[in-house]
Amino acid sequence: MSEEEQGGGGAGSGRGLAARFQEFLAALQYLTLGVSDASGRLEEVARGAAFFPALGLILGAALVFLARISEAFTGPAGVALVLVVGLTVFTMAALPLGLARAVAELCARGRGSGSGIFLAIGLAAALVSTLVKWGSLAETPSGALGLSVPMAVMLGRWAFVVLAYGSQSAGPSGAGAVLPRAMEFREFSFASVFTMATCLVLADAIGLIFLLWTAAQTVVVRIAVHRWWGGVSRSTLAAGAELAETAALFLGAILARTLLSG
Repeated sequence: MSEEEQGGGGAGSGRGLAARFQEFLAALQYLTLGVSDASGRLEEVARGAAFFPALGLILGAALVFLARISEAFTGPAGVALVLVVGLTVFTMAALPLGLARAVAELCARGRGSGSGIFLAIGLAAALVSTLVKWGSLAETPSGALGLSVPMAVMLGRWAFVVLAYGSQSAGPSGAGAVLPRAMEFREFSFASVFTMATCLVLADAIGLIFLLWTAAQTVVVRIAVHRWWGGVSRSTLAAGAELAETAALFLGAILARTLLSG
């Protein structure tokens, strides 16, 4: 191989790494600050979906660090509040608000009026989900938070990928149309393998329970979304991730109490 060809290969490799980094940044922005449907970056976000579970794991670990600091000043209920507020602030409340919008959209289907009532119902659903998170975290022993929180946040972001990959779209444009179309098997498989490996490495059999719990719930949500909403949208993708995260925290509280009391 000539020096020119070698140089071209090196440049191509560099461009590949630069593209992966940009996709990582797009995924990070989508999961935290958000990316608007009109930004033109949704295809980049779709390719960056491979990093969604890893970013969730990092976010969960950062929240546990904050919780450890707050333990010196407050009890279990206060620590749980710090975790819930931190999770909401770090993600601009994207998941609970997505759940609120999805429920409001479902209630409003086929009805021409009452949008205010439907929005109130949606916000009530988001509040219930948030309260379940807080209660689950408050009931989780302090020693188990370091495992259950990162895993739950990671599994919520993995559920997002599972819902998006290969799904029908509820509309012709926006995140619900672009992400399923642009997300390839490469992103889905990388995110899934990372999630499975992390669950098994961190918690062995317990991790497998978390994984199967989330997978089963996400399959049910995927079926419901296609049947009742006609496909995925930005709001239903966020709602699915919110439900998966909440359910994982709930399961973590149950398992921690059961195993530690035994």
